[in-house]
Amino acid sequence: MRLDKNCRILSANLTAAFMLGTYRSKLIGKPFYAFVKREGRDTLYLHLRGLFKRKEPQTCELQIKGFEDKPLWVHLSSLYGEDAHQRSESRTTMLDIDEQKQIQHELENLAAIVRFSEDAIIRKTVDHIITHWNPAAEKIYGFSAAEALGQHIKLIIPPERMEENHELVRRVLGGGQIKAWETVRRTKYGRTVNIALSMAAIRNDRGEITALATIERDISERVMNRRHLSRIRQELQMATEAARIGTWFLDFRRGTAQWNDELYRLLGLDPRPGPEDIGFFFNFIHPDDRHGRFQNVKALAGLAGHGGAELMDEFRIIRKDGQIRWLAVRGRIMLNEFGEPLQMAGVNFDITELKQVREAEQLAQMQLAAKVAQLEQKNQELDQFAYAASHDLKAPLRAIRNYSDFLYEDLSASLSGEQKQYLQGLKTAAGQGQQLIDDLLAYSRIGRVPVKTEKVNMPEMINEARSFLNLSSDTDLVVQSDWPVLETDPLLLSQVLKNLIANAVKFNPNASKRVEIGWRQSDKNGCIELFVHDNGIGIEPQYQQKIFGIFQRLHTSREYEGTGIGLAVVKKAALELGGEVSVESTPGKGSTFFVELPTKVESSK
Repeated sequence: MRLDKNCRILSANLTAAFMLGTYRSKLIGKPFYAFVKREGRDTLYLHLRGLFKRKEPQTCELQIKGFEDKPLWVHLSSLYGEDAHQRSESRTTMLDIDEQKQIQHELENLAAIVRFSEDAIIRKTVDHIITHWNPAAEKIYGFSAAEALGQHIKLIIPPERMEENHELVRRVLGGGQIKAWETVRRTKYGRTVNIALSMAAIRNDRGEITALATIERDISERVMNRRHLSRIRQELQMATEAARIGTWFLDFRRGTAQWNDELYRLLGLDPRPGPEDIGFFFNFIHPDDRHGRFQNVKALAGLAGHGGAELMDEFRIIRKDGQIRWLAVRGRIMLNEFGEPLQMAGVNFDITELKQVREAEQLAQMQLAAKVAQLEQKNQELDQFAYAASHDLKAPLRAIRNYSDFLYEDLSASLSGEQKQYLQGLKTAAGQGQQLIDDLLAYSRIGRVPVKTEKVNMPEMINEARSFLNLSSDTDLVVQSDWPVLETDPLLLSQVLKNLIANAVKFNPNASKRVEIGWRQSDKNGCIELFVHDNGIGIEPQYQQKIFGIFQRLHTSREYEGTGIGLAVVKKAALELGGEVSVESTPGKGSTFFVELPTKVESSK
């Protein structure tokens, strides 16, 4: 092909026309650069410029547009020449190097793969001398290419693995291949590395083996994870066997079920490798429980279509030996992208003893409920009896007291002093009997009457108690000013206050009686401590717990009147309100009674 200084084609042979994808007649006079790929035109310009300027041979490689504009790599070789009129021209030959370029490109890609591969790629002679060592080999084994090349492969093979390596080489030389063979290698620093090795033979044009190539992948982490997983599986197996938990895995596509040994034992069977038919387990389900999801495999798989991908239930089985046992099941269905069931995994465990305990608890609860109902009936009867008894007992006591008053008024002028004393004693005894009946009724009602809560204003309640008790003028009642609002039963709290204030006044022989009522924050969250302090006679330490028992008196009725029930009422009412009562006292100096109460009490039904 001849080109002028303007790159126009002067002449071309058939081969050139074929390479440019057109006819010879259509080439003449056309610029050659029109057939060159755009990115190669600068190369062509420099090529021709150098030729015409220096008049020396020039070569270059570029891509032309061949048949149907298909890119084609060519090698241009140009010589300087002149025509008959001494006009400069280029006498250029084109050589098709497209296939060569593709091979070169593939080799470059392959070299890049070898260079940047995460796997060690090693080439060695049939005599085991290392001839290629990529960067990944250096990274895995620690030897640089300079240290490894020319060395025997035993550089990285532990002595105990050399015979294994010889056997692998013999297989490859015999025409075989080694793929992902797991073995061990040694690093420059003596560390052991687990690898997966692939080995193949390299042959020349005559088919003769000239070298061996290995690809070696570091699988140390994989081996460690596999060992860890194996240990976990062993521990899980030990745990399931110790806990008697049967595990299973269903494959709906294959229609198979894989069980662990414990599930066989739960069914009374000897363990075997399996797998079992997917429906085999259903043969052991008790006929009365073989319905719904436990009817068959199809019904179980149908859980997925009803939003029930998880299975939690209990059912009975009939073991091979005829025993009836209760099993619990927990399972989950795995679905494909269309929501269809693929597999299911789960566990079974024996809950027969638990069922028996539950049944015993239910029976006990039923019996307890019956006892409670009986007690409630008895309490109602006692209430009715107490009301009737109190009415019937208080009526004659009132009559005795009234008749005593009548006799005293009618016969006072003719009665001796001793006779008057008798009548007064009779009247007092009747009054004490009546008070005893009232106190007993008050005590018995606590706990049997439902607690009804409402907001209580403490200063108002204390004033009401003061008026009810009609305190004498020699009693100084001091009340703390700032009180929290309590949500509690006002009747029970009023009983507590009245009894404590009454006792503070009663057991105080001083001419000037002082009673202090206040509160403080309790250590318990949501509670306060109400206290009533007096300057009375005090209580000996050995009696400070005894006084809260019913009918417990430390003094005779002649010394201090009363029934011995007041503090028992205080304790019982405090307990009913969710609190407790205590006392601190010094004999001769007075006592302080503490009632710990929640600031908010829930009403009872």
